[in-house]
Amino acid sequence: MHHQSKRSHHPQCEGLRVFGDSQLIINQVNGDWKTKDERLIPYHVYLENLIEEFKEITFSYMSRVKNQFVEALATLASMLEIPKGVAEWELTVELQEEPAFCLQIDEAEPPSNDRPWYIDIKKYLEHQKYPEGSTLTDHCTIQRLAAQFVITGGILYKRSFNQVLLRCVDETEAFQCRSLETGCISATSKGLALTS
Repeated sequence: MHHQSKRSHHPQCEGLRVFGDSQLIINQVNGDWKTKDERLIPYHVYLENLIEEFKEITFSYMSRVKNQFVEALATLASMLEIPKGVAEWELTVELQEEPAFCLQIDEAEPPSNDRPWYIDIKKYLEHQKYPEGSTLTDHCTIQRLAAQFVITGGILYKRSFNQVLLRCVDETEAFQCRSLETGCISATSKGLALTS
């Protein structure tokens, strides 16, 4: 929200609805609770000044469960290298008839890729090593993604938003699961997972 939300940058914007997934912050901004943390006071003062830029502005709480799109955008943003000097980048989102993972699986024959999609995350969690030839941006992305995964008994699991563990599977396992038409596949930020 820093500079892109200011009316001076977008004079046609007179009203703004802001949603946040921290009940504490929303209540502090709305004046229901007082900001006591010394480190947060400058941000609160900045936000109060920014509020003056709009005729109408509201702050509402939205749980993370209802905010999955923002989480997906944050993951996408961490994976992209935006060129210097680019202030805005247009993103088109298309709604599909079926989940994205269904579009990635060829039902005619199982995939032949020997390298699972999650191998870099698993190697990082096991040995704190990055793939050869990876960039600093790749390192940051792997670290950020790895925070959402855990290895138990040598098997990689992704933590869901409610801390349920989803077993990560490779393309062959996903194909087998899809072939059974059990509906046991769910999408993760970088691939497929088998739900319990």
